[in-house]
Amino acid sequence: MTGTLQDQYWDHVLRNDGPAARALVDAALERGVPLDGVLTDLVADAQRRVGDLWAADEWTVAREHAATAVNEQVVHHLRRRVRPLPGRPGGRAARVAAPCSWCAPSGSGTPCRRSC
Repeated sequence: MTGTLQDQYWDHVLRNDGPAARALVDAALERGVPLDGVLTDLVADAQRRVGDLWAADEWTVAREHAATAVNEQVVHHLRRRVRPLPGRPGGRAARVAAPCSWCAPSGSGTPCRRSC
């Protein structure tokens, strides 16, 4: 994955531009970037940067939530590209997160049940 692609994606996250982030991801996939590369090298990398900025107290919670929403939109968008394997009705997914980052799983808006 090129740094330029990561920089472009990060720019879309910074501008809260979900449609542009989704278009960039679609173009990357059409050029042959594998789905797992998009998820790890673009989305996860951007989300790590979001977390770092929030943890360093450079971003407000509202700013972090807005940037996270862009990444969540992209993940939901990519979900449409994943098809079950032949002969299998569906699949399973595992979700992992750092402590106290379960506040809004999959955009559900569910309040955090932890006392972090």
